[in-house]
Amino acid sequence: MNRFLIFVLVFILHEAINGQQKKALVVAIGNYPKSSGFNSIHSINDIPLIQNALLKLGFKEQDIRIIKEDEATKKNIINALEHVLLNSIQSGDIAFFHFSGHGQQLVDIDGDELDGLDETLVPYDASIHFDPKVYEGENHITDDQLRHVFSKIRNKLGPKGHFLTTFDACHSGTATRHIGIARGTDIVMAATSNQTIAKKKKLDTNQSDFKVQDESKMASMVSFFGSMANQLNYEVLADDEKIMVH
Repeated sequence: MNRFLIFVLVFILHEAINGQQKKALVVAIGNYPKSSGFNSIHSINDIPLIQNALLKLGFKEQDIRIIKEDEATKKNIINALEHVLLNSIQSGDIAFFHFSGHGQQLVDIDGDELDGLDETLVPYDASIHFDPKVYEGENHITDDQLRHVFSKIRNKLGPKGHFLTTFDACHSGTATRHIGIARGTDIVMAATSNQTIAKKKKLDTNQSDFKVQDESKMASMVSFFGSMANQLNYEVLADDEKIMVH
């Protein structure tokens, strides 16, 4: 996954136009508190790999904001996106956001998910278990919330800007929720009695009823996910079989 991310960064950003400023926000959480119920992972290993790749691509060290471990609460992540990153960019710039950590699905409350589940990023202060009136997912960052803040960033970057996001987490597919026109159809070429296959296909891929936005005045956006919406994302051994990478 790390090698793939580095390749993506090089491929997407190496053509940067002179004069464009490059701003990045990297979030990584490996050691969640035991009380959260989430196991420890090795997301922190991503930070130097991504940071070095960004530096080689012309990002200045002071323009790469890193939030990790207990700093990466929901409040701090949203604040870094909506204020620090958003306030630092100008029209025509390049912006990059990366998240390494846990991901989880929770019950959709606004009815825009065909499978009834929202995809979320799990900040440091989130909990794995639903507990009525104690914790009901309020510290998770949902795909709807990401869509909202990402739209602000893309609007400010404008049509000449670029926005790249990468997610190394479970259930991260469709996390940005910017779904365009389908290149085909989910209508099965079959008798009406077999159309239930089409319905199952929608639920399996977690497509959404989210309406396409007018993106003519927004920056282009490319997103890469470590897994589909309904998939887990597993760690693997590095080449030396000693260090775990996520």
